[in-house]
Amino acid sequence: MTGSAGASYKWDKTLFSVSATYGSGLRSGFANMDHVPAYLNVNLGTSREFELVSAEKPLTLRFDIVNLFDRIYELRSGTGIGVFAPQYGARRGFFVGLSQKL
Repeated sequence: MTGSAGASYKWDKTLFSVSATYGSGLRSGFANMDHVPAYLNVNLGTSREFELVSAEKPLTLRFDIVNLFDRIYELRSGTGIGVFAPQYGARRGFFVGLSQKL
């Protein structure tokens, strides 16, 4: 089972956001009788609009942190029927974006 939640708050021209994803763990092991541990992933983001050219076409600067707590979590273990390689979720990442409305 998986679940996700998120919230955002806009203050003036700045948008703050948080999101979380929970996974109970996929099946693993011989004949899929076990399962990998559950995980919780939290992400943060903020963006700000700047009116450099005009108010109708703002420039947006964005900053995001993915996997805020840098938890190492396994999506699948590489055991079971037809699966031969473990797979992990993304480690902590910092991302910056710049966009211009046309």
